[in-house]
Amino acid sequence: AASMGAAVLPRLAAAAGAEAECDAAEDDVALIQRKPTVALVQADEEQATSLSGRGPDGMALCPESTYRVENIVFSCDGARGEQSFIMPPKEMKQAQMIPEGAVDLKVRIEATVDVDVFLYDKKERTYVVHYSSSKARINDGNRKGEYKGVPVAFSGDDRESPVSESVDLEGRLTFECVLRLQNYAEIEAQANMTYSYRGVQPCPNPPPGCEEYTPEVRAIAERAVWEWSWRMQVIHASSSAAWESHQARYAALFINLGKSGDLAIKWSAFMPIFGDPSEVDGVNLWMAAFRLIDADANGVITFNEYNASHSMWMYDEEKARQSCLMLSMSIQAKEASFELAWAAVLAIIKTPNLGISWEEWEKICALFMPGVDAWRGGVIFVAPPRKR
Repeated sequence: AASMGAAVLPRLAAAAGAEAECDAAEDDVALIQRKPTVALVQADEEQATSLSGRGPDGMALCPESTYRVENIVFSCDGARGEQSFIMPPKEMKQAQMIPEGAVDLKVRIEATVDVDVFLYDKKERTYVVHYSSSKARINDGNRKGEYKGVPVAFSGDDRESPVSESVDLEGRLTFECVLRLQNYAEIEAQANMTYSYRGVQPCPNPPPGCEEYTPEVRAIAERAVWEWSWRMQVIHASSSAAWESHQARYAALFINLGKSGDLAIKWSAFMPIFGDPSEVDGVNLWMAAFRLIDADANGVITFNEYNASHSMWMYDEEKARQSCLMLSMSIQAKEASFELAWAAVLAIIKTPNLGISWEEWEKICALFMPGVDAWRGGVIFVAPPRKR
């Protein structure tokens, strides 16, 4: 059975051929039948960045018991800086939650494609800033005004590359709002955000942009990193090859650590690298995963930290073989011939010439092994691990 690496999800082997492949190649099936274990890099106390300071990218660091959930972590004494992130094509993105109490906030967004800036009051369910006059009082035709006593200035709608749009909020913000971005292009785009503010009054704890890193959140992060490790090992021959692939695609989102010349992954770059924007129990997987992998909690992921997380999933050859045999028996018990089994599979998969996708594999496991948790919980994962 052949495997093809996709951008995020691997192409998996055809289930109907599982019985033949068991005898042909023991490496063709990977099974994990145990809970994930964590073997990540431990932080060196002498090298770890102070948790009360700022990371290599200049961003305020979240306290030790919390983890970062926003592009900007607001500190009590104010800051200025720059963040870059990837915008999916034809999609609106929540770029930043802006807390009540932020003082003199200025935000500018720059991109090479048409990206629009919106300011939205979630509590009132209304736009504060929008290019359309039918959506907001502060718009492309009326660029200055007040909202809940706060003077607001909008640069206006810009559609010519390089695009630049900004929003300025004067004085203390009397309401919480959301900065939204819309990418109108057919391709993903890098957005660069520059910002400044003079503090947060009163200053909350934890800082806006951080949430509690509870044992429950850590458990979700461990499972997420374990599954991500599996995907990366199927797609890439080694952790070095995976790192180089990420760097080639998202070079602008890496940061140079200085004299050593080493590169590291910034927080804002990790979502496209992790490849899963979904949530579990209200926890954003890639954000929690970043906190787990960033062992010294300095706000970036070094190659050593990445390498440790990449190796978190471990291939168990013997259990893989046992699982392959179990699937083969189930297929043969349900269908009288290979042709009938394959016909059942063809009703599910979209691209038989490429194999079976990760999502389709769940349906096939349910088809041939009803009542067996073959998708989640550690019964069967099918893919040829690469030789090292």
